[in-house]
Amino acid sequence: MKVKTLLLLSLLALAGCGGSSSRSVDTHPGLIRMEAGTPHDMFSPASLTVPAGTTVRWTNGDADAHTVKPDVATAGMDSDTMFPSGLPSGASFEWTVPSGAASGTKYYYHCRFHGAAGDGTVLGTGMAGVVIVR
Repeated sequence: MKVKTLLLLSLLALAGCGGSSSRSVDTHPGLIRMEAGTPHDMFSPASLTVPAGTTVRWTNGDADAHTVKPDVATAGMDSDTMFPSGLPSGASFEWTVPSGAASGTKYYYHCRFHGAAGDGTVLGTGMAGVVIVR
């Protein structure tokens, strides 16, 4: 009787150790993906709100090269310094929101291949986005 109980408990314990089918998901709080889209390529999300000091990571999930180009000169927020020909598929670019940035500050950017800059106060056209300080 004790052997059967022990065997049953062992089988139940092993059943709880089954493999997981969950995929690895990047939960980086400042993640923006570069994606193919209709009618144009896009940043996803196009608007990201994060606290000051957050590192924002743009990852190219598209086959085309893309860039992160600030609409108004912003220190360090220009992927062309590292990827003059654009970020190739699978590559990432990171920029840290200044730790002293005031809540409500907006950093507009665009892809120089697939978008156009706004005037620094509005979102540009095509493949364009904004990082907003919470």
